[in-house]
Amino acid sequence: MKRRTLLTHMAAAGLAPAAASAQASWPSKTVSVVVGYAAGGGVDAVMRSITPGLSSRLGQQFLVDNRPGASGIVAAQYVAKAAGDGYTLFGTDGGALVLNEALFSSLPYNPQRDFAPVSLVIRAPLVIAAHPGFAANDLAGLKQIAKREKLSYASPGLGTFHHLAFELLKRRTDFEAEAVPYKGAAPAAQDVVSGQIPVMPLDTIVGLPPDQEREAEGPGDPHRRPVRPAA
Repeated sequence: MKRRTLLTHMAAAGLAPAAASAQASWPSKTVSVVVGYAAGGGVDAVMRSITPGLSSRLGQQFLVDNRPGASGIVAAQYVAKAAGDGYTLFGTDGGALVLNEALFSSLPYNPQRDFAPVSLVIRAPLVIAAHPGFAANDLAGLKQIAKREKLSYASPGLGTFHHLAFELLKRRTDFEAEAVPYKGAAPAAQDVVSGQIPVMPLDTIVGLPPDQEREAEGPGDPHRRPVRPAA
């Protein structure tokens, strides 16, 4: 049975021992780290922050390969069909492997059969980000605006954690807003910053400075660590 490697927010400390025990000569060539979202988003930022250390520690290049689209399905299908030799890794927030099974009647890959987990790297909360000119600065104000006018919000894609979290917030707090899907958090955030769309759910990896991000993740979280793209 072929075995693919799932990079569920892979950590350098978690990968090296697993790789050493499984295949002493690995890696002997460049390793591709496939991300199912556009460059600049949370998953992409995490992968780009750890790949330089992996390259240095393991002696081969680890290169991020962005393949956005279809709620991570494009990237997941690509990795699932790649050779099961450990040179094509999947950096994902879990949506492609957990949420998509519930959201889609069929998938071109099997989340349980086609991937093997490596490590969890980070947990990051979601916040609601808004353009500076948006008339509200809290949830109560956002609800008031949504009650009196048609409101839209950006998401990194339909069926992503961001999208579903905002839909759950709408249901629990009783307001309406229309989702506008993008191929990742970065292009969505760019349109919020430019004022083309007023608000979006955004993970703290992208949405907050490093010191505020650590505070948002909360004390005592064993997975808490600052993550930023390497220079």
